[in-house]
Amino acid sequence: MMMGMFFVVIPVIVVGIIIRLVMNTNVISIAVIISSSHRNMNVDRSDPVC
Repeated sequence: MMMGMFFVVIPVIVVGIIIRLVMNTNVISIAVIISSSHRNMNVDRSDPVC
């Protein structure tokens, strides 16, 4: 009985970790895209001033 629970719990934990990693990578990529777009906007704004 304990072994059955063990085999059921481990895949759930592994899937949860994978989902968290995917979410983290998605958040990081979104943050990079937002920061790069902000940089582009700042560059566009600074060009006329110069």
